[in-house]
Amino acid sequence: ILESRKDVASLCKRLIAAASAPFLVGDTPIRIGLSIGVAGTAGNTETPDALLSRADRAPYDAKNFGKSRFRLAMAG
Repeated sequence: ILESRKDVASLCKRLIAAASAPFLVGDTPIRIGLSIGVAGTAGNTETPDALLSRADRAPYDAKNFGKSRFRLAMAG
């Protein structure tokens, strides 16, 4: 369970680092990037539709800040 924004940020950083490690396809090294958007809420402070809307926007917000980024869209 992720209990804080710091926990979420740490997980996102680890995922991005792991995804950025090159891997081989045949003899060809391949590199990929990863942008992550996370939406969360502190309790029952918003409707499910509002949370889903923020979750839908969060990955695009991350990409707008550059490659291999994450963006937290946390309410509350």
